[in-house]
Amino acid sequence: MVGLPVELPVQTKMSVVVAPNPFSDFTQLYFESDEDLSDVIVHIYNASGSIVKSYQLPQAEKTMLTIRKSDLGAAGIYSFILQRESNVLRSGKLVCN
Repeated sequence: MVGLPVELPVQTKMSVVVAPNPFSDFTQLYFESDEDLSDVIVHIYNASGSIVKSYQLPQAEKTMLTIRKSDLGAAGIYSFILQRESNVLRSGKLVCN
């Protein structure tokens, strides 16, 4: 059987630190990667699974994103997903008091 070569995706080395978590007024997500992050989008989801906010990261290998309670709308537990095209790079939880 003859087929086309398949290029497997290269795993991106990335670290994400969320501090403070839980938070009352705001939290900050610190990103560091071995690649440019300009095509990465951060989606914030509420407990129902709806996107409440999305952020486009700037062109950099290190960056910080501030998320305010007022951006989310209410206290609760939120999920965040870092996505490049259809690939999820990282995910985590945010706890807003």
